[in-house]
Amino acid sequence: DRFDKQSDLAYTIRPEQRDDYDALFNELRALDRVPDRIIHFWSVAPNEQTRLGLDVFEKAQNTGFYSLLFLTQAMGRLNAMNSARVEIFSNNMQCVTGDEALCPEKATILGLVKVIPLEYPGAVCRSIDIFVPKSGTSQETRLLDQLMAELLKRPSDSVVACRGTSRWTQTFEPIRLDPTTQAA
Repeated sequence: DRFDKQSDLAYTIRPEQRDDYDALFNELRALDRVPDRIIHFWSVAPNEQTRLGLDVFEKAQNTGFYSLLFLTQAMGRLNAMNSARVEIFSNNMQCVTGDEALCPEKATILGLVKVIPLEYPGAVCRSIDIFVPKSGTSQETRLLDQLMAELLKRPSDSVVACRGTSRWTQTFEPIRLDPTTQAA
């Protein structure tokens, strides 16, 4: 419920409070510890939390869109964004298999994933959507291995989805449209 320093390397912030990000990064700058890599997990929630409603949408915006916006702005004020790598994890945002219980309110993250590198040309920003398996299963172990591999590789795709043992990327293909005829 407030910005607080828990220990030398642990802080708490409120995701919806711009001032908390400024306080955090000012403190990190004073310690000469401004990170150049951010791994953002606030858009990962238990699978059961896929209900609809205004409160769900608002929470998703606070922990997703606004937290990333405020993080980027705070780092930008310190001239730390031009070499930053920001990786945003979410779950149930991308429809890949058709079996996902989708949370479309998280999709606003994708706008920032596209815009941040345009605002800060040296920055790398990616969205990695996952499916959260049950705890203690072999699928959980496989997912953790996949996430580590994803974090260790050189980023080449800005939008990725991991499902089972597969890694999916977003692509676009041109199509040719036939000329339209005027309706009488």
